[in-house]
Amino acid sequence: MITSLINDSSLNKYILPGSPMAWKRAGLCKSRFYDQQTHVKMAKGCEMNLQRNGAPTLMKPIRLIAMFYMPMPNSWSPKKRDLMRGKHCPTTPDNTNMMKLIEDIAVEVQIMRDDALIASHFYDKIYDDNPRTEFILQEIE
Repeated sequence: MITSLINDSSLNKYILPGSPMAWKRAGLCKSRFYDQQTHVKMAKGCEMNLQRNGAPTLMKPIRLIAMFYMPMPNSWSPKKRDLMRGKHCPTTPDNTNMMKLIEDIAVEVQIMRDDALIASHFYDKIYDDNPRTEFILQEIE
């Protein structure tokens, strides 16, 4: 189901190249909190804005559909890579923290007004030769 939705060309899809990343808590340095992912959020946010195609900020309930294509370890043999390609990935980072990073960036670059608008979400994490994150933000009734 998720793959067919991700491949639906009528929906506005975002693709973030590189290994999927998880959201991180705020860091603490000399009794001050700071965002550990400022540069990551800025770079991924620019990537998302380039793919936005002038779409307005989402203001209604949203369905978030995401596919996390995880890299395969270099230590795996070609035979194991062939066997595992397209299979679900049970390792870290966990899905919820990867989703949270997408949500935070989408709010920061004003693709959606607030991440509380996400009423439904679906996601899969699978192994692939081309690590990336693909996702769709779709307004629902």
